[in-house]
Amino acid sequence: MADLPVHQKARHVSREELYTLVWQRPMSRLAEEFGISGNGLAKICDRMDVPCPPRGYWAKKEAGKPVVTFKLPPRKDGVPQATDIHPTPPKPAPLPEAEKLIAAATEKIEGIHAERTFWEKATAIHVFCLQDRLRGDRFARHWHDVVRLDEAGVAATAIADRNLAQAVARHKSMFFPEKAADRSPIDYATAVAGSLRLVPAGGALGALEKDYAQMVEDGLLLDDAEPFEMLMARCADIVERANRAIPSRGTK
Repeated sequence: MADLPVHQKARHVSREELYTLVWQRPMSRLAEEFGISGNGLAKICDRMDVPCPPRGYWAKKEAGKPVVTFKLPPRKDGVPQATDIHPTPPKPAPLPEAEKLIAAATEKIEGIHAERTFWEKATAIHVFCLQDRLRGDRFARHWHDVVRLDEAGVAATAIADRNLAQAVARHKSMFFPEKAADRSPIDYATAVAGSLRLVPAGGALGALEKDYAQMVEDGLLLDDAEPFEMLMARCADIVERANRAIPSRGTK
């Protein structure tokens, strides 16, 4: 049996080795070498109590600016000394005779999922805009994804599907109730009915810009990451179209 490529083999690493590796190159590159996602590598580091470079570390280092390196803390009880990192297995190719049937069966489902994904992400962004705070790192992916969905024509179809928008609003209201910064309940139904917000303001906008810049630096948005100002302009255009699509009261 032929040997598997290096990135397809499980790799046994100690805490010390993993610590050395994450401070030698960006997490996105290291994750690719292991054959896993950046999020997966971050979870492994967290489980093994291995500190990772802070935001902006690689940009500062490349620019010749002073950087801070965190030391590897002593291993605590319950923290593993080593682990096996298993690459994410590739999806198996379908049998030739089943390819057309699979494509036909999934095309419609994926289309529905994409349109629902637009409203799921748009309402998540709406909540952030009203709460004026990020929920952890890499939250900027929602804005990036919404713009990509718009480029693919999904946003226009989703905006026109009022039943889908209302269904997502009902689902979010039931399972994900949220409050705005002033502690008032967030009304998802109102959001999808002409009051959607996709562009934050003030300090929230600055926090989002930093999060977006870090995702770009880590290579998590590949090559289709436009400048932050352009991203916000495109989101403003999407929200204007979404809110304009709702007929005013009394209009038939």
